Amino acid sequence: MHCKALTTAFWLAAACSTAAFAQDRKDYRPCEAYQSIGAAHMDADGAITLYIHTLPPGPIGEGELHYAPDDPRYQEIVTHLGGIKPGETKNVRPWC
Repeated sequence: MHCKALTTAFWLAAACSTAAFAQDRKDYRPCEAYQSIGAAHMDADGAITLYIHTLPPGPIGEGELHYAPDDPRYQEIVTHLGGIKPGETKNVRPWC
C-alpha cells in the first residue's frame, strides 16, 4: 500500500512540475486542454488498471497503476473515470 501511495505521489508531482515548467514556455497548453493521459481497464473481478503517461512538454514518463476493489482510492478512481464496468476500457482524463 505504501508503495502505491508513493507511486501516485510521483505521478501527481510529475504532472504538477510539468505544468509549472510549461507555464514559462511559449508552447504551454493547460492541463484541461488534454482529453486523455492514458487508458483504464476494469477486469472481471473489478480490479482497475490505469495505463498512464505524463503530459508534454516535460520529461516522458509512463506506468501502470493497479487498484483492487478494497483499495482506499478505488472509489476515487471509479468516480474520476465517470464510472466503469467489468471488461470496459476508458480514457483517463488528467487530474487538473
